[in-house]
Formats: sequence, C-alpha cells, structure tokens
Amino acid sequence: MHTDEIVKQLHSVLPIELMAVQQHFIHVLILRSWNAPELAEGIVTIDEIDLPNAMKIVDLLVLMGKPPILGDHFESQLDQMPSPGNTYEGIFASERSIEAKLTSSMSAAQSYFEQNNTPIKFRKLVEEPLSHRKEYENWMKNRELAGLPENEKLRPLTTRQLTKLNIYFAHLVLTINQEMVHSFVHWHNDEKMLADSSWAASGGAMMQATAIVNLLGKRRLAPSPVDGLNRNKLLPQSIGSNTDEVLEHGRNQAFRCQIAAERAYQSLSETEFEVPCKKGVEYFGKMSTWQPGKSLPKITNPCLDFKRVLRQYVWEDNCSSKVTA
Repeated sequence: MHTDEIVKQLHSVLPIELMAVQQHFIHVLILRSWNAPELAEGIVTIDEIDLPNAMKIVDLLVLMGKPPILGDHFESQLDQMPSPGNTYEGIFASERSIEAKLTSSMSAAQSYFEQNNTPIKFRKLVEEPLSHRKEYENWMKNRELAGLPENEKLRPLTTRQLTKLNIYFAHLVLTINQEMVHSFVHWHNDEKMLADSSWAASGGAMMQATAIVNLLGKRRLAPSPVDGLNRNKLLPQSIGSNTDEVLEHGRNQAFRCQIAAERAYQSLSETEFEVPCKKGVEYFGKMSTWQPGKSLPKITNPCLDFKRVLRQYVWEDNCSSKVTA
C-alpha cells in the first residue's frame, strides 16, 4: 500500500470538502433567514454527505499520524475559504463553483485509488460523496428552472464595518476547522476530556459565526472571509500533534479571535452586531487562557460530547476509532 500517496490524495481532498461544509453552513443560515426553507433543505441534503465524510478523512489522517495541514500559509488560507453568495443566483453560483473543485479533487483521488488497488476504507471517502454530486446538480438546475425567488433590497454596512466583520469571520472559520481537527488529535492520544474541550471550542466558534450570518442575512448580506483575508493577512494556522501543542495552538487562535472580535466590536458599536461581537470578545478572551481542569466558558447551545459526534458521524462497523473508545 502506497501510504504516502494515499495521504497526499486525502490531503488534497479534505480542504475543499471542509470549505464546502463551511459554505453549506453559511448558505443554509442565509436561506432560512430569507424564509426560503425548501432551498435551505436542498443544501442540507448534500451537507449531510460532506460533513461526515470530512470528519472521517480527518479521523483516518490523524490515526495514521498524518494530521491535516490547514491554512499553513496565506495562499492556502485563501484557497480554503468559502465564498458565499448574497443573492439567490449568487448562492447557486457559489455552490457550483465549489462543486467543480470538489468533484475534480475527488475524481483525481478516485482514479489513483482505482489504479493502485487501494483498500476500500480509503476509496469510500471519495466514491461515496462523488456518487451524490450529479443528484445535487440536478436539484439546483430544477430549482432554477422552477424560478428562484426575487431578491430583496440590500441594507448595507459601511465598507469599514463589513471589513472588520469579515476579518473576524475569517478567524472564526479557521478556528472551527482547527479545533475540530484537534478534537481528533486529543481522541487518538487518549485524552477524551480534552477532545470534548476542543470540540466545544469548535462549536463555540460556530455559534459566534451563526449569530453573525443570521444578522447579515437580515440585511441581505453574506460574510466574505476571503475579503477579510485579503485585507488583513492572518497568521499561519497550526495543527498540533500532541497535547501540549494542541493546547498552545488553541489558546493562540482564541487570542487572535479575541483581537479580531474586539476590532469588529469597536467598528460596529450601535449596530445589531455590537452584542455578538462583544460576546466574541468575552468568549475568546476566556478561551485564550483556558487550562485543562477548568470549566469551559458558557455559550448558548455549545457542541459537547465528542464521543457522541463520533458515533453519529464517523464510526462504522470495524472502524479503527472504535478500538480506542
């Protein structure tokens, strides 16, 4: 088995799949805020394929001692950021753009796996999600043929306000992914309680992002983390391989989020974004100094219990993760 090449193929697929998951998440929230639940549920259908698959890839890579490399330099950060639309047509165009990237990377991996008689557990990570792409494309075509709803008028923010918000949102995207991966690192290092804490941190960042997307949706806007990156280059993202590294990288990322939230809070005072940005300052300030054994900062609807997540999304019969449970 050509382990290094298998890892290379999975590393090429994972960032795009994570980007797709992030974009699905944003689009679903936006469409729900626009009172378009049927369109939102159509995207949920494909997300229910991509999210578990992305987590299974992370699980295998960490188990193999090859943790994902995410956002380790500016160009990769930019390539891995979702680009959501802020009109019905824009949302469908953004979904098609990422579908093309995902299909291309998965097809290349599938071709390699088939030619080299790669074990089924690896092949399934591209074959299964690939089998649903045509159905998703057909759904989008049918919805467009049926006629998309009429777009409502934008209620814009100032350029400075939107920039500060986008910079903060870019930090949130990186945090969601980093701490999700760190949950698997802790789990496979037999640090189950710390796996819960990293998963909670990922969920905490997601809840902050959710609040922002919901408010932007009401203004008929969408976050643009790509714009945030272009206006303020973020530090390289670090994935730890042991407990001390993971904790250090998590605190550093939380500190950067705190600073970005503070700047957004200052720029967006006296708007509806003031409260969620202030909550972000408080939450990430606590996470930046958090130590094992201490209580995690409270946040509405946190994602807790990483083992439950593994059972729901990752574990299958004879899955390697079960051995370490």
